[in-house]
Amino acid sequence: MKKLFVLIIINCLISSFIIAQDNTKTDYLRGGIGSDLFSSGKMFIGILEFEYITPINQRFNFGISSTVGYGSSVHSGGIIPNSETTFQAFMIHVDPNIYLRTISIGDFHLYTGLGASLMFGNDILQHNGNGNISSLKDERFSVGGSLVFQFNYDINQDTALGLRLSTQPYINGDISTGMSFNLIKTFNWKTDE
Repeated sequence: MKKLFVLIIINCLISSFIIAQDNTKTDYLRGGIGSDLFSSGKMFIGILEFEYITPINQRFNFGISSTVGYGSSVHSGGIIPNSETTFQAFMIHVDPNIYLRTISIGDFHLYTGLGASLMFGNDILQHNGNGNISSLKDERFSVGGSLVFQFNYDINQDTALGLRLSTQPYINGDISTGMSFNLIKTFNWKTDE
């Protein structure tokens, strides 16, 4: 985990040295839906995510994203016949990332992101056996890293479609790995000379 944070610091230092002077600032707003595999419950979670991205220069971008997810699964049988166990998970990620545009071929672009991740999770385990229902809640907060691969296709000058693959390992042992489909819109902010 220390190596990941060292890489994040190096990435931020490199990008801070090569900030370009540009009078036109183009920011991006990304919204998407997808799913995560959340290791604590070994279950798929549906996610809704938003990210605000601002360029550092022509190759580097900084983004801050927020992801909200929820999932539920029911398992029958097991140790006690005619019993059901329900797992519910609610999670929130907040991820600041530095993105490097690694490949651009025509309207296709690949961005690689590296950053930190904050996670709040709330797992609810309900067990129903022989008419008895027991419930156990597990709330946790953790800090970790974030690795992102974002594939974008430019529809026009202001709009793009994206496929995002990400993984967030956390220091408490949880890991969240997922995929989402995105719509990306640009915003141009004019500055006075």
